[in-house]
Amino acid sequence: LRLEGGYMSPTQDIYRLQSDLHVGGSLTIGRAAFDANGFQTTVDGFTALTGGSVLTPYSPGYDGAAYYARTGDQHFNGGLSLGYRANFYGGTGTVDVKNYLTVSTANFYAPSILNLYGAQNYFQWFNDIAGKFDPGTGTVNFLGSGPQTLRFDSYIDFYNLNVNLADRQALTIDSSIGGVRVGGDLNLADGLLSSINAWRPSVLVSGDVTVKPGFDGGNMPLGFSGAAPGFHNFDLTGAEDRFDASIWTNGEVRLLSNLIMDAPEQHLSIGSGILDSNHHDISLTGNWTNSGGTFLGTDATVRMIGTNQKVLGNTTFHNFSKVTDKADTLSFESLSTQTFTGTLELQGSVGGVLSLRSWRQGYPEGYQAYIDPQGARVTGYLDVKDNSNMNTVDVACTNNCVDSGNNVKWIFKLPEPAPAPAPEQTPGQ
Repeated sequence: LRLEGGYMSPTQDIYRLQSDLHVGGSLTIGRAAFDANGFQTTVDGFTALTGGSVLTPYSPGYDGAAYYARTGDQHFNGGLSLGYRANFYGGTGTVDVKNYLTVSTANFYAPSILNLYGAQNYFQWFNDIAGKFDPGTGTVNFLGSGPQTLRFDSYIDFYNLNVNLADRQALTIDSSIGGVRVGGDLNLADGLLSSINAWRPSVLVSGDVTVKPGFDGGNMPLGFSGAAPGFHNFDLTGAEDRFDASIWTNGEVRLLSNLIMDAPEQHLSIGSGILDSNHHDISLTGNWTNSGGTFLGTDATVRMIGTNQKVLGNTTFHNFSKVTDKADTLSFESLSTQTFTGTLELQGSVGGVLSLRSWRQGYPEGYQAYIDPQGARVTGYLDVKDNSNMNTVDVACTNNCVDSGNNVKWIFKLPEPAPAPAPEQTPGQ
């Protein structure tokens, strides 16, 4: 089925449905508007909204085809392509797109529910026209049993975003710059998020994030924007170890489960916001960075489970643990203070000493890192250097510990016992 309009007309011809439409082949809309008018449309082949013309000093150009989904469900079983300056207006119904969705310097106004089953979803905009994907307040679902690719030239915005790809198939993000911004909630039910670019564009979320047991991670960093008021809920119940990328926040984030970041070099960063452990533990293989935010670690334990890790910025922890069975190094940022209100556990082993060092980008060695352990201390097999204990009680590290210098209020050797007093001599003996 091909619907055409008058190319020289200042307005588009409109084709308005009066009943449900089923196209067994393809649907092409030229310089015309298609109005579903509350009815269901099903196209088994591909659907193409043809493009308009370029704006020039001699011609105002003209828009491409337009599609008005309205309230009826729209099913594009062979793919949907929007040409130059074409416009798709989603309504309150559901729009299903299989095989591919291509928006090439066009405008796509998302419906209430957009289900994408395609292998390729391609969004491209150029500077000569303000093409966009407008998410509105709708939900976009990546569904199906095969891998999918989401390609775009700059940032792409969604409102609610769900990833549910069966058998843990990948949703691959292909972007030269930018990333994915989610203005509402992110639900990761099954599949994984990955990027083909080494710099790994991030997923930035303004609402809640839920990770289900079927999700299998990926290398896409997750950020909480803080754009929405109140706390973001981060729920990984049953999937505590399933998110495999780094996490950072400028908002207020509340954990609803333990967080196990056990993939290689998973970093956790707190920007200007709040990370509330909400009585849940955090395990981390990468670096911990606090750039001016707040960590609420009440009753929680932070475990450093990677190698050569760094703790940067100033943070108040409750329980903090670093235990290793092989030689390793834990660095606290010099000129910064780490406070521990619960138990501080720093332990190497017979198999390898844990070196405790200070480090700061651009600074030479010799600057001290500061700690304030206010609760119990569990130490052993440590090599300590450039560390200043700010607490009134010394840190006793007497179980196979080494003092490598420039340490304050650390005890590495128990004091020698006082010699026993000589027995008193009885006169005449």
